[in-house]
Amino acid sequence: MTRDILIVGATGQQGRATIDAIYKTLNASRHQIRVLALTRSISSPKSQALQTTYPDIVLVQGETQNPEPIFTAYPSIASIFLVTVPPNGEAQALPLIEAATAHSTVGHIVFTSVDRGGDIVSWSQPTEVPHFAAKHRIELGLRQLCQESGKRWTIL
Repeated sequence: MTRDILIVGATGQQGRATIDAIYKTLNASRHQIRVLALTRSISSPKSQALQTTYPDIVLVQGETQNPEPIFTAYPSIASIFLVTVPPNGEAQALPLIEAATAHSTVGHIVFTSVDRGGDIVSWSQPTEVPHFAAKHRIELGLRQLCQESGKRWTIL
């Protein structure tokens, strides 16, 4: 059975690095992994370059703010790698997280956040830096929705 992994921000630095790591360490086809590369435009130069580098990758055109068409087209998504960029991080992340936690096949969501430094106690406190504060709220929403739905989550 093939396992679908949705990579949000596939043409950006973090998404591309994640795809590189999957292909370099796992040999995706041998492990029956299909990488779904979410992009706003599958015809963009960055998307086409990604397709050239990884011919068996599936370019998925979509928006995280409207995730239902993504799950309709690819109902077997098992894992999601999620990265957001300012200034609308919450609007980018929360609709996708909500849809993923309601979707039966998604078992694990990985979210890249920010390093606020300090010990583990300081991580639970909000910050005044707007982008960091948005990431903090996304973390809280991710934890709550995953706990309620029994999904696994990882925050990097």
